Amino acid sequence: MVIFSQISMIRSQRNKPSAQQAISKLHELKLRLKHTSWFMFAHKPLCSHYEHDTIKFKNWYVCRSCFLVYFGITAGLIIAFLTPELLGQYAIVLPVMIGTIAALSYPPLYKKHPRWLRDTLRTALGVSIAGAFASIILQSFTIGIVSCALLTLLWIVFGKLRQKTKRFKCETCPEMNISGICNGYRKQAEAIQNYERAMERLIKASKDNNNIPSIILEKSKNK
Repeated sequence: MVIFSQISMIRSQRNKPSAQQAISKLHELKLRLKHTSWFMFAHKPLCSHYEHDTIKFKNWYVCRSCFLVYFGITAGLIIAFLTPELLGQYAIVLPVMIGTIAALSYPPLYKKHPRWLRDTLRTALGVSIAGAFASIILQSFTIGIVSCALLTLLWIVFGKLRQKTKRFKCETCPEMNISGICNGYRKQAEAIQNYERAMERLIKASKDNNNIPSIILEKSKNK
C-alpha cells in the first residue's frame, strides 16, 4: 500500500504544472488581454454597418445588445430581491411579457425597429430573465420554469435567424468581393498579430534563459 501511495504521489507531481508553466500561462493571459481585450466583447465587426450596434467605453468596444441584456438582468435581480412582493404581484404576467418581447424581437421585424425600441426590448429581455430565475427562488416555481423554457426556446430559434441576418449584412457589403481582411476586422487582426509576435518573443526568452523576464511585457506594451 505504501508503494502504491508513493506511485500516486509521483504521478500527481508529474501532472502538476510547474511554477515556470504557471508563470508562462499568467504572462500569456496578460499579453492576450493587453492586445485583444478592447474588442473581445464587441461580438461584431467594427465598421459602418455595425456602428450603432456597439457601445464604446474609452478604447473598449462592447456589444450594445449584450450590454443592455446584462444591465436588465442586474436591474431585474436587484428589484426582485429588494421588493419580492412586487415580483409576487406580477409573476403571472411574466410569460405574457416574454411572449410580447418574442413577437417584437422576431429578427426580420426587429431589424426594422428604431434604435430606442430595440434597446428597450433588449433591456426588457434582461429583466425577464432575472424575473424568471427570481420567480423560481422567491415566488412560483412553475411560472419560473415555464418562463425559463420560453426564454431558452427564444434564444435557440432566434439565434439561428439572427445569424442569417448578420450574414446578409456582410454579403451585401461592397468589400465582400475584395480579397483580404475587411475594414470591420482589420484592427482586430492587427491586434491578434501583435499578440502573436509578443508571444513569440516570450517563448524565445523562456527557452533561451529558462525564465520569463519582465522586459518582454514592457516591450509588448510599446508595440
